[in-house]
Amino acid sequence: MSVSRLLRFAAVLLSVLSGLASTVHAELAWSFADHPIPALHDLDDETMLYVFLSPEDSNMVLDCGDYFGRYLTAYERYYPEFARQGTPEERDQAFRAGVEAYGDDYLVTCLTSPYVLKLHKDIWATPLRFTVRYCGRFEGEPVTDADRYMVETIRRVERIAARGSEEGLFNMILLDGEPDRTELNPDLLYFLKKSLIDTDFARQRMILDPGSRFGILAINSPDLEAQLTPKRKAFIDAAVKRGDLRAVLDTTGPCGDTAWRAE
Repeated sequence: MSVSRLLRFAAVLLSVLSGLASTVHAELAWSFADHPIPALHDLDDETMLYVFLSPEDSNMVLDCGDYFGRYLTAYERYYPEFARQGTPEERDQAFRAGVEAYGDDYLVTCLTSPYVLKLHKDIWATPLRFTVRYCGRFEGEPVTDADRYMVETIRRVERIAARGSEEGLFNMILLDGEPDRTELNPDLLYFLKKSLIDTDFARQRMILDPGSRFGILAINSPDLEAQLTPKRKAFIDAAVKRGDLRAVLDTTGPCGDTAWRAE
């Protein structure tokens, strides 16, 4: 990727992110299926003010600043019995698992976009700290803290995307673009594109519009579909109909040639 293209990709990523399971957690005997996280529009006025009126809220920082923690507190107010479960740390981890499995996109964003942004920033700033590669599968074993952060972040995004979250699928797309680190295989990009192409989510953000700021992303390359064999394309098309991201991740090939990507 040329320097100018890298800078344009960085600008796209920053602008995007600035504008943006098990039913029982392993540590706590609590079911988020039976005790659903209240939707934003279901919060009473007092709770809404508590959740939103924080100077530290930002989807540019991990967990959206104070927002995620305040939503956890709001959840404990809705379900006082949850507040009596385990330790604060265990409740925090349980709530995160609940959001991964059941949370709406406004909460999912806090566990995906800022973490993806941090991953890109870390790769730009300290590339030598990373040794693993991801293209839909990992190559190499994590040996550094940077590697472990990368694996943890990508696995979380995968889990959220695999349940059909449009925010999760979008963040899978945003993972792409770091040479020798996070260049997604064409079959995975094709799955993500076909999964979002007819959604209001993608149309409103112009994610798949080659004439938009996203036009430089590999998912909008005119050569993308040509990278798939007819057999693989048929497999992916069937997976899209089923909403089966896991089938694609489990069968995608090794990280390979990226020459098809536009320079």
